Amino acid sequence: MAQTTSRSERLLLRMGSIAFLAGVVIAIVATAIHPSTEDTSNHPLVFTKYASNDSWIAVHSGQFAGVIMVFAGGFVTLFHFGI
Repeated sequence: MAQTTSRSERLLLRMGSIAFLAGVVIAIVATAIHPSTEDTSNHPLVFTKYASNDSWIAVHSGQFAGVIMVFAGGFVTLFHFGI
């Protein structure tokens, strides 16, 4: 059965795909420049490292934004294919 998609549905799917891919890149880059390389279960050491680094807010905001974009792109794809 052939399924036709309207121009707005194709645009939405394209935007979702771009959001997904951009989100993956943003999350990977933000995680790569994450200020902590210590054992994450050693909270006093990890939080001391965060406090001494000025970029930790930007890094965690980037990780959050990247994950939100990945989820948004995934939801658009699920909506488009009716899953």
